[in-house]
Amino acid sequence: MSCPPKRQTASRISSPDNLLLILLVCRIRGPYKDADAEYRQYGPNRAMYQEYIAEPDYVSYYREATCLSVAYIAALYEVYTTLAAGADFDESRKARFCEVVSDADLSCPLEQNTLQKAHERLTSGPDGEKYEPLLEPAQVSAA
Repeated sequence: MSCPPKRQTASRISSPDNLLLILLVCRIRGPYKDADAEYRQYGPNRAMYQEYIAEPDYVSYYREATCLSVAYIAALYEVYTTLAAGADFDESRKARFCEVVSDADLSCPLEQNTLQKAHERLTSGPDGEKYEPLLEPAQVSAA
């Protein structure tokens, strides 16, 4: 797959999350670009390369985000099945959804253990056991 043409990319810079703008800036300057240049010139044992590229365990970050997404989708599925069955989405169901789905992301310093909390809340309650296979305990505890 090739990159989109520049004019198509430029129109997407104004996306709501500004992700493309951030990626473009990181590509032009910033510590990751400097770490890449340092790696190309001096090899993998330099400080910036180790700090920004080698040491962070990006795979574990991705795994945590994926597990949290699974928990959130399962909570949303409860909403869907409730409404599809013609039942009322009452305050108790809304409260359960809000207990599982958090406003914070995995990097929020004010709310720790977001993934573990979502998993615990999703698997508790009357139908919670059906969600156990979705998230293996090893994946949740490793996160």
